[in-house]
Amino acid sequence: MTDPAPPDAAATPNDDLFVLCSENPPTEARLYGYAYDNVDIILGNDGYRTFRAETGRDLSFGEDGSYVLVRPGPEGMEIGTDFNGHGPLFLYRDGPYWAVSNSFHDLARHVSARGRPLTLDLTQLGGFAIQTGLGSQLASSRTLYREIRFVPARMVLRLGPGGISEIPRPPYAGLPNLPQTYEAALAAYLRLWVGRMATLLRSDTRLVCDLSGGLDSRTVLAMLLMAGRLTGQTDLAGTYLNSNSSLKADYETAQHLMGELGLSNAGLKNPLNRVK
Repeated sequence: MTDPAPPDAAATPNDDLFVLCSENPPTEARLYGYAYDNVDIILGNDGYRTFRAETGRDLSFGEDGSYVLVRPGPEGMEIGTDFNGHGPLFLYRDGPYWAVSNSFHDLARHVSARGRPLTLDLTQLGGFAIQTGLGSQLASSRTLYREIRFVPARMVLRLGPGGISEIPRPPYAGLPNLPQTYEAALAAYLRLWVGRMATLLRSDTRLVCDLSGGLDSRTVLAMLLMAGRLTGQTDLAGTYLNSNSSLKADYETAQHLMGELGLSNAGLKNPLNRVK
């Protein structure tokens, strides 16, 4: 385990993990994670700088992806996430002192190293005894420590002279232009996500596509196959098809589909054995 980081930002082996605090608040825009802009994919802060330089535009909060975005706002620096909050955001408060991170572990370690209080919330700790998925994830904005709370994706943190505050995320700017019928919305969705899959296929990224006998995974595979046609990768050679061999019917269906679709060059990956 590395030593605690300085107050301005906790350095970690993963550049997408951060801690920001009131002792040295952020002064410039930065992206942690990845975001989508139409069919383009913006990876990390280097990609964010390139995107801004080449387009003259900025990213917004509440877009597709998995990110935390720090950017100037009308009344001070603002910190927010993607639409669903896949890029998590945790806020620590102790009087006027505050700290923000996308890692609960790093945030707790950061404030503890500085002698800041952390009060265990026993009711939240007891939730881990629930033997279902509910017990292994946050069910509210409360966390294991009373001073740390999860910031909902619909909220944005604003840094101002009075400290840090939460404001509602601005409405989606493209709302008036959304398709008005189901058919138009479905067509727009398919064009967008097939285009994004094509972008990934053109890169050196290894894609993993879950494949079972269900309609959901078959739909995703159909979209991926269309992206393959657009990029000339009809055999999806750079893609892993993920199917669990312990689920015999699903695994047999996956093998059958691979044969019928001519995907013999794609890797059929078992989560345990990685069978190719």
